Amino acid sequence: MENTQIQDAVTRKQILFLEITDKHVLKLFQDANLMRILTFLRSSPLMTVKDLEQAFLEEGNEKSTKSIYRYLKKLEEGNLVIPAGKRVRASPNEKLKTETLYMRTAKIFFPKMEEKEIDPETKAHQTAFNEVLGKLLGLHLNKEKINAENLGLLTKKLKKQMFANSTSLFQSADEETANLISTLDWKSVNSLIEILGLLILLVDDLDLKEEIISCFE
Repeated sequence: MENTQIQDAVTRKQILFLEITDKHVLKLFQDANLMRILTFLRSSPLMTVKDLEQAFLEEGNEKSTKSIYRYLKKLEEGNLVIPAGKRVRASPNEKLKTETLYMRTAKIFFPKMEEKEIDPETKAHQTAFNEVLGKLLGLHLNKEKINAENLGLLTKKLKKQMFANSTSLFQSADEETANLISTLDWKSVNSLIEILGLLILLVDDLDLKEEIISCFE
């Protein structure tokens, strides 16, 4: 519109990263439309409903205003998106028009699984898995008898340490690094957490060989 002035009034601030533990929120990442909203808000941190409609349209995937609001409601309920302020449009001889601005709650989302009681069936499956893992690892170490329970405890310990290593670096990341991480999709962030955690273990030269061998009798 000719001579229209646009001013954004932002009242919320985006955090660097958000750990996700709620299983219902994790399920939201399986919804392609919700993921497109998060992707749009990654490249353009502040968007209105009209902006999001246009973004979908440019991809050849037209969405109604009602659908956009429905997607945003789900993302707000999961604390993945928040109303961040207002966009004010002013033009001669017309009243001020305002639109709600939306932003991601964080530049980076990643899961943090909660510790929970393991049912007998799952525990039996994990024991069988650890036995197979031990058999294969034993071939490399020239060991035969494996203590599957001890190996399971060790792998659990290492996974927790790897996750802690990765999240510690995420927390200390500067703005440039955070922006790079935010360009990755959900699966890539998960892979980044795992591989980064493993590499840190290796770089720190932790003497894990004796711990691993101790799992064999």
